[in-house]
Amino acid sequence: MIFELVKDFAAALEAMPADHPKRRMLQLLEEAIRRDIHFIERHPTTLFHCLWNLCWWYDSPEAGKHYEEPDGGWEEAPPWEREGEKLFEFLERRRAEKEERTPGFRWVRSLRPPSVHLGTAQRAVFRGHEDVVNSVSYSPDGSRIVSGGGMVRCACGTRRRVSASR
Repeated sequence: MIFELVKDFAAALEAMPADHPKRRMLQLLEEAIRRDIHFIERHPTTLFHCLWNLCWWYDSPEAGKHYEEPDGGWEEAPPWEREGEKLFEFLERRRAEKEERTPGFRWVRSLRPPSVHLGTAQRAVFRGHEDVVNSVSYSPDGSRIVSGGGMVRCACGTRRRVSASR
């Protein structure tokens, strides 16, 4: 189910004009889901928790207290100082709606931002492997990445099949 949701996000982004005011927010939500997709697949009720812990920290004023300004200053204003609708505000509205619909709703909240915040170059999610990955390589220009596996012998002596993905 979560994989279909990511496909829907990708299709919506593909159809959305590049200058649409909600495009950046949709991209960040898609990125957050992709980062935790395998965990969410196993634990579907954690979708909101995962989104909160990645997205709320993206542009919340609280995030600024946890990041140091780089030497020479920011190349561009950090997300919590930029103009426009904020992702953390969107999530706070969703949380308030959820708490109203589901009295007693409990959720797990991180008290610190993620070590790699949204909007960075970390975007890849490997698919296709159902088992151990024992090699990864990328093309010299960085445009392609491939991972592979094969038959492996487990400590218990049984052999297991491992697939390849790219």
